[in-house]
Amino acid sequence: MVEHLGKADWQDPERVQGMVRSYNERYPEAFWNALLELIGVEPREVVAEFGPGPGLFLADTVSKLQTKKVYGLDESESMLKQADEILSCVLSSDNYILTQHDFNTDAVALEPSSVNMVFSGFFLHEVDNSQSIILQAAQSLKPSGVCVVFDFVSGNEEAFVRVMGAHGMDEEKARKRYPHMCKHSVDDIVQFMTEAGLKPTGSKKIRETAAIVVGLKN
Repeated sequence: MVEHLGKADWQDPERVQGMVRSYNERYPEAFWNALLELIGVEPREVVAEFGPGPGLFLADTVSKLQTKKVYGLDESESMLKQADEILSCVLSSDNYILTQHDFNTDAVALEPSSVNMVFSGFFLHEVDNSQSIILQAAQSLKPSGVCVVFDFVSGNEEAFVRVMGAHGMDEEKARKRYPHMCKHSVDDIVQFMTEAGLKPTGSKKIRETAAIVVGLKN
């Protein structure tokens, strides 16, 4: 099935280590500059990530966003094991909570109005019901909290093929994956946020194939 082309290797230890090695390329300085421009520099003390993988983004929030507590929800036990290793270096054990979670079948186990930011990176395209995920993110946000989606976006298949090719993916495979990995446009994500009761406050393209989209809870 096209819907879950990437899912089979989420448990693979080599895949986990590959995500660790490629983190700085996926989250370059341009990403952090754009994120801070969109959400501001005020501290985000409690951050939840949907699909944190090996946990490096959450670890970075401690220094970059002055985060004190994090929640990570991921389907892969292997990813969460790596995240535990990484987060234990920057937070005490009672300040990070990692939960194995299937977003296609389970409701998000976060208290309403409990976090300052919900983030998902290269994740939204993987779930069956993107609108439901954004709605659950909105419900977990405190007033003035932000929902941040960073994902591949549609609109430039040739650029996607080039970027994937630079990472070793052949053209045929890249074109096959494009409809799945780039299934949402920026406007689609903005609409998800609007329908979840969030106020879209801005978006920025990163390279030609991905974008950050931010929604504010009033």
